Amino acid sequence: MDEIDPEHLYGTWRLVDSGGVDAEGRPLTDLWGPEGMGVLVIERNHRIIVLLVDGRTAIPDGEKRAFSTYCGNFVLDGNTLTTTIDAASDPSRIGTIQPRGLSVSNGRLRLRPPQRADGVQRNNYWEKVSTGSEFEATGSPR
Repeated sequence: MDEIDPEHLYGTWRLVDSGGVDAEGRPLTDLWGPEGMGVLVIERNHRIIVLLVDGRTAIPDGEKRAFSTYCGNFVLDGNTLTTTIDAASDPSRIGTIQPRGLSVSNGRLRLRPPQRADGVQRNNYWEKVSTGSEFEATGSPR
């Protein structure tokens, strides 16, 4: 697999698909609900912001809205992007090291976390919407 040019990564991406397989190899779809939404910002200063959510306007009774967000500093090594998490919706992730395998195909970026202890393997697919960040260091829109 060819190494990914970091210049291709920098910018703002939107979630276009998610999926994976369970421990028995059965497909998993709609990891973020039937209307999954996500934003990924990868900055040249080696900061990353990830937000994933079930984007439905209403969630059926008894269901919880899928939601995950994290940010941190990252290092790119070949086709692995490793983030040191410094803020997250799940406090247990703060301070952890989170590697993601990277690949690009047909203009889509795939981020692949390591296989989970329960055997689940997830993938999120992103499409670039901007070659630069939409935010400055203050988080304010430009």
